[in-house]
Amino acid sequence: MLPVDRVRSLSATRKFLMFLAAFGLCDDVLPRKLILKAAYHSWPDEYLAELSEEFRDRDTAKLFKKLRERGLIESSRVGNRVWHVLTEKGLHLVTREQMMLAPKLDDGKLLIVSFDVPERERKARDALRFFLRRCGFTRWHDSLWVTERDVRHLLVSVFERMGTGQWIVLYEARSVFRPQ
Repeated sequence: MLPVDRVRSLSATRKFLMFLAAFGLCDDVLPRKLILKAAYHSWPDEYLAELSEEFRDRDTAKLFKKLRERGLIESSRVGNRVWHVLTEKGLHLVTREQMMLAPKLDDGKLLIVSFDVPERERKARDALRFFLRRCGFTRWHDSLWVTERDVRHLLVSVFERMGTGQWIVLYEARSVFRPQ
């Protein structure tokens, strides 16, 4: 379940993009119904009325246009319908937002990302560090990054997409001593 209080602070465009990602391919002929259907599966009932109100008067065609202009979605026409799919850039943005919104791990645990990417793969290593920084991870060392958020499943999919999985190890740990 997404934390409604934190999602409320997102811009309409980012909320809209998150819903598109949750639903997959979307037809802009019925965007409001699709948004509500996506929301129904991941948002509490009390937020549905608020969500419906927010998008009722909003011109969703403008939101689709803004996402296309930013390179976050691609659109194509099939018959009399228009379909939208996330681009790689859109997928990275959605993943980053999901990581920032993810709940904290239980009992003060930490998720640690350790990696040893070879020098010949410097671009991949730099991209990995940049991504972790943008997702709110704290750098303990050049190749050791940590977060309190439960983002294991998201990280695994990102590492597979980046092709860096063979150089990365994820640890879940609990601090046994931490000076105040």
